[in-house]
Amino acid sequence: MSATEMISVIVPVYNIKNYVEKCVNSIINQTYQNFEIILVDDGSSDGSEVICDKLAMCDERIRTYHKANGGLSDARNFGIDKSRGKYISFVDGDDLLHPDAIELLLHNLTINKADISSGGVVREKQCPFETFVNCKRENRIRCFDRKAAIIEMYAATEYLYVMAWGKLYRRELFDDIKFPYGMLHEDMAIMYRLYEKAERIVGTTLPIYYNSQRDGSITRSEYSSFRMECWCKYYFEPIGYFKEHDRDVYKAVQAGYLKDAIWYYRLAYIADDKVIMERIYNMYEQCCHQEILKFYGIRKQIKYSLFKLSPRLFLFLFT
Repeated sequence: MSATEMISVIVPVYNIKNYVEKCVNSIINQTYQNFEIILVDDGSSDGSEVICDKLAMCDERIRTYHKANGGLSDARNFGIDKSRGKYISFVDGDDLLHPDAIELLLHNLTINKADISSGGVVREKQCPFETFVNCKRENRIRCFDRKAAIIEMYAATEYLYVMAWGKLYRRELFDDIKFPYGMLHEDMAIMYRLYEKAERIVGTTLPIYYNSQRDGSITRSEYSSFRMECWCKYYFEPIGYFKEHDRDVYKAVQAGYLKDAIWYYRLAYIADDKVIMERIYNMYEQCCHQEILKFYGIRKQIKYSLFKLSPRLFLFLFT
């Protein structure tokens, strides 16, 4: 297989010295071997940077780059710029891949002539990694055009999801799309744009990505108003965009918002962040109407309607 068909696996690394070697080993041990691993040390100070250099010395397919801390988005963009493969995949430095992950993603992408191939995810809290690797797995595959893919990502999420990892991309998709610098929930900012740019997207329910739930990760860190502002921003933007461009997708994004907003409202409520609570609820009020509730069964319709009626009563009853 020629170098132009090589896969670039981009791994951002920031102060994860107890995880990064396991992550890289899970990539090295793939059944598919024509890849490069780009380790982007984003200003680590805990020894992760030393481990990255040692790993690069042991395998010529690994390249390590050291840069000043700029956040996950900046590290991913940096890795894209340094990549040489025909395809790109992202693995967070504290996560792991199933040994068949890259081979499966590439197989699904190739036989379906797709631009993006997505695999299933298992969270660390669901099972140990050894169980994840050895368990029997159901491989249900579905192909989407760009519109159906965006609807699936927001309103269904069985085959496609908003996170950048767990996927394989044709690198041309990133020619004019970058992760937003210095922001959180950066995947939300670009995933609908990537799906919109792609001609064809394929997803499988087969779990290929093992997502760490470690303390100290961005998603498990202490409450942050900035994080919540980013979440609001990157949900409100596609709602506004598709309101003007595609009413079907617009309704799907609204339906997805109903599903996700309650969780984030609860976080803001616990932190007594009244500004964020108001922002989340105001948009929820706009999205929660009969046409959008039809995306869900009767139980969820009642649940979402109750939250609209009284968020505080809802939290009292269900927390």
